[in-house]
Amino acid sequence: LRRCQPRPVLHLQRRSSMLSVCSGRPRATIGKPRKGRCGSVAFGGVAGSTSSLVRQPQKQTQSLLAVPRRCGECGLSLRAFEGALHRCSDALEWPFGGEATASRDCASSSSSGCRVVRLGALAVKEGKTSPASETFEALWDFIHEDLSHGFHRPDAGSVAAGSSAVLLALRGRQVAGLIWLERIAKATLVAADGVAEEGAAMPPKAAEVPASLGVVLIWVRRTERRKGLASAMLDAARGCLASIGAPPVPVEQVAFSQTTDMGSLFARRYIGQAHQGAVLQYTPVCM
Repeated sequence: LRRCQPRPVLHLQRRSSMLSVCSGRPRATIGKPRKGRCGSVAFGGVAGSTSSLVRQPQKQTQSLLAVPRRCGECGLSLRAFEGALHRCSDALEWPFGGEATASRDCASSSSSGCRVVRLGALAVKEGKTSPASETFEALWDFIHEDLSHGFHRPDAGSVAAGSSAVLLALRGRQVAGLIWLERIAKATLVAADGVAEEGAAMPPKAAEVPASLGVVLIWVRRTERRKGLASAMLDAARGCLASIGAPPVPVEQVAFSQTTDMGSLFARRYIGQAHQGAVLQYTPVCM
């Protein structure tokens, strides 16, 4: 009978111990930082470094200002908003090709990767008589501003008669260079060592010699210079203006108009020692 009797005292002790354990649960810490070990701070039970609470200073960056720049095609100095609207390269587009010719050198590809074509009389005719003439007028104005020359526009009558020719160097549909030539009978031999006291070229002795080809004007796009394009156009021109079945015009019979310093340097390099360092010069008909 003693064994079956309950022990109420022990049961109450166990119940009180359970209540004491349940009453010791932690408080809610959501949104409230609490300190942890080693100076760390916990947010919602996740510990983090105290340095993350400090706002880091932003890095100082320098803003880019719109400064004037120089156009690589025409050399014009442009301001910030002018550069966005400047499109001078539109005048250098030629989608019309060239006139067919019997000389295969006229449509051949040069060493610079451009093809040289010959323009017809309708393309160089003054006035907006055709889309080609209108495009050539814009191209001629661009060349006039780039070289600042005083030549008039090529005469369509002389181009149709064959006494002069205009050739374009094309890279795709973009004009890379232009050369204007005419047939001549004689030129003046100018020595390379004749320099006047004021700095202007003055040959000590000049003699008229026979010549066949006169270079009125030669122009190369700024981005295409120093690539041998001027020499390639002149080589094609010597073949274009030669007679049918005849070899190209000899280098010794090529004359140049009154050139600039760079033009004179090119003429002497192209002629070489054909005249012992001298260059043939002449006065174009259009002047």
